[in-house]
Amino acid sequence: MAGTPVAEPAGRPPVRASRETARRDSCRAASPRRLRLLVWLLPLAALLSVGSFLVLKRKEPSPTGWLSVEMRPLAPTLRELGKVVARNETTVFSLYTGEIIWMIEEGTLVEPGTVIVRFDSTKTQEAVELLQKDLIDRKAAVRDAEREVELEMRRGALEVARLEAELSKARLDRQEIYSHPTDDERKTAELDLRSAQLKFEQAQRDFEAYAELFHAGYASRSTYQQKQLKLATQKAELAKARVLHRLALEGKTIEEKRLADLAVAEAEKKLATGRFDAEADVTIARAALELEKIGLDNFEKNLARELENLENASVKSPVPGRVAFVEVFKGSQASQSPIQIGETRSRGQDLCKIADTSVLQIKTAVSEMDADRLRVGQEAEVRFPAQPGRVYRARLASIELVAKDKNASLSHLALQRSGEAFVNVVGVLLDLVDADTQEQGVIRLGLTAEVTIRLDETRQALTVPWAAIRSTPEGAEVLTRSGPRFVRLGDSDAHCVEILEGLSEGETVCNLQLESAAADADRRGGKP
Repeated sequence: MAGTPVAEPAGRPPVRASRETARRDSCRAASPRRLRLLVWLLPLAALLSVGSFLVLKRKEPSPTGWLSVEMRPLAPTLRELGKVVARNETTVFSLYTGEIIWMIEEGTLVEPGTVIVRFDSTKTQEAVELLQKDLIDRKAAVRDAEREVELEMRRGALEVARLEAELSKARLDRQEIYSHPTDDERKTAELDLRSAQLKFEQAQRDFEAYAELFHAGYASRSTYQQKQLKLATQKAELAKARVLHRLALEGKTIEEKRLADLAVAEAEKKLATGRFDAEADVTIARAALELEKIGLDNFEKNLARELENLENASVKSPVPGRVAFVEVFKGSQASQSPIQIGETRSRGQDLCKIADTSVLQIKTAVSEMDADRLRVGQEAEVRFPAQPGRVYRARLASIELVAKDKNASLSHLALQRSGEAFVNVVGVLLDLVDADTQEQGVIRLGLTAEVTIRLDETRQALTVPWAAIRSTPEGAEVLTRSGPRFVRLGDSDAHCVEILEGLSEGETVCNLQLESAAADADRRGGKP
């Protein structure tokens, strides 16, 4: 029974047949999904194939994209970027503190004395007008003081003259007292005494004669009495004459002389006091006048300062040239900008520059490694990106004595763009020698200039065009047929650069500029 096959139930298919049927049904169900996936994958694969082809094709430069490394005549040059400056630039400083209310148009050609900036000077003008009014009173006070000095001088002179007259009178009186008796007075006194004696003697004889006649009865009593009275009168006159004679011979008394001396001394004292008072009064008047003059002088100086300050409110150009409103310091390095109307500037702060554009120069900086190859008078070429195709001739005018850190020579924006440069540079100025007047008006101060300085005479050197050089952080690099390669560069001119190490004559390098242009064209879809 064990070896007897077991029969399948009726109506049920065999097991193998069931599995095959299931696979067929599954394939039928999956076919539509696969078709849809293939529809999406086929275009994508085609695009990838085309892109890979183009990339692989671009990796290999075209025959025109290869440059030869060969010996060529090389005129070594130095290429630097610079900017246009004026030979003479004069900074204009503010001599006034106030608000700017007017500015001349930038670039205007001005002469010395031309007003370029005006400040609001209303308060200063009012102060000047007030001082000018007060000046009239100050001058009147000085004139009054001058008149007072003249009056005191006259008053003192009159008083001194009066005292001098009194002194003279006192001296004359004393002289009069001390001069008696004079010879005439003595003679007069002698004569008066002699006359009185004679008259007395005559009266005495007459009285004696009439007395005898009276006693004899020949003369009347009245006549006798008259003669007696006359005798007494002549006797009194004689006594008086004797006293006067004695006084005349003796002169003035000691008391009279002492009084005369005292009178003279008092007159001299009064004269000295009068002179002192007169001089003191004049000195006081002159001191008052001097104070008034000092006050007037100080007042006039103050007025002059205010007038000068008012004059400084209109800033004038000190030299001929063109006005350039350059960036000025306004509190911090980041807040530098040209002045504007409405701003307040203080005395001593800079406002603008006056540039002499009759002679334009190019200011640039060269590496300290190349500075010893520069000489004043070397020829150079200058190109301005603002004037494509125009090449100007220039001549090296000056070389600065001191080398500076290049970071200090770069502007804040240049540092942001190129980063710090760890090298010292030497400043160089070049004169533009063939720019006519019309071109000088077009060339603006501050324009970027591409400077090419010829260093040495032409010589043979192993060179490649600049188009084959690529700068990397590790150094200069070229792309050869075998791959990238670092090279050491030497001198150069406007088109080629000398190869000191890394390449040999006859090799070829990729024209990187051409390849870059082609890649850019591909990115733009073939559009230039």
